[in-house]
Amino acid sequence: MVSLASGSSLGSQEVPYFNRTAEHFCSHQHTPDSGESAGPGMTRGKDGIYIGWQVFSEYARHGALISKRMVQHALDLLLGGEKTLETTLGAQGVATLMEQEGRYIQHLLYGVPVKRGSGVEVIEDLVPVHGVKVRLRLPRAVKRAYLAPRREEIPFVEKGGAVEFEVEEFCCHQMVVLEY
Repeated sequence: MVSLASGSSLGSQEVPYFNRTAEHFCSHQHTPDSGESAGPGMTRGKDGIYIGWQVFSEYARHGALISKRMVQHALDLLLGGEKTLETTLGAQGVATLMEQEGRYIQHLLYGVPVKRGSGVEVIEDLVPVHGVKVRLRLPRAVKRAYLAPRREEIPFVEKGGAVEFEVEEFCCHQMVVLEY
């Protein structure tokens, strides 16, 4: 059990209503909580943020969305609004940023894998993605933004030390070139 000596609690754990046994069973995944605190579950102190269990293993095994949201919240607190890259791309999307001489290249990828066979994931259908907003905190001012390889200019704004733009539509992959 975690106890708080200093810092602040960002959320608490609770004792389950009962321990799951053959005599005490409630669904296949969840036991209701008793309302009794089991101490802080997530804390913040001068050296960082602590989560009181193996949150990454839990997410890998069970896919609990709350685990993902907790880590996102912790990172947001630690970064304090200084994220390099933010996007509205969905959960199956991948956004990357690289720098070449005189420009940044921002890649957007989106494909939904489907399980086939024994542990094999394939992307069978490519679905267009619409209205993806991107916010990049870059060390250099952007002079021009366009979609590659077709060189179609896209509007962008710079505000609060970041450049913001929107990709109206793409299917599978889109590169955005930001020249400085």
